[in-house]
Amino acid sequence: MKTSVFKPASFNKHHQPVHGDHFVHFFDKADSLVQVFCNYAIPGINRGEGIIVIASKVHQKAFTDGLIHRSIDVNRVISRGQLLIVDAHELLSLFMHKSRPDKTKLVSVVSKLLTGMKQKYSSIRAYGEMVNILTMEGNHIAALELEKIWHEMVEKEPVSLFCGYSADVLYETELSFHDVCSCHSHVVVSDGVFKVS
Repeated sequence: MKTSVFKPASFNKHHQPVHGDHFVHFFDKADSLVQVFCNYAIPGINRGEGIIVIASKVHQKAFTDGLIHRSIDVNRVISRGQLLIVDAHELLSLFMHKSRPDKTKLVSVVSKLLTGMKQKYSSIRAYGEMVNILTMEGNHIAALELEKIWHEMVEKEPVSLFCGYSADVLYETELSFHDVCSCHSHVVVSDGVFKVS
């Protein structure tokens, strides 16, 4: 798979996500992740696309605060069903079996999320960090399996997917930069983490 690279500041100036795009961003600080998430989500909101966020409670608040700071009426986009926020830990509990993702259950769970959103929006931008959670728990095999299943689904649905990984997974675990990037179509880098040319 050919992987392209975008810097966060120019993410949406040079590339509007299309169906099947699968992005990864390694963040060293929450501010970096929030910046890239907003660069990804806000153009989608403004273009009338649906946004699905699967994140930890800490990042859910950081993202909503980031959107509000950038003049997005979060309550309004949630109330009209354009923004759906899901707890990553709770979603993981619905399809993990013996420390591995059950593909049938995963596809069923994610399909329900997408089906609900597709009823109102023909194009969807999704953000997920379940893979990051699994990796930080040391479950690298499950994380890569989940990435591959996600990638298969993204290629079949009207959705692009943006995955957030803590840079710590590369410093403190056995998971390699290449392993993660090979599961994605695009790598979004920031100063101080990794620069790929």
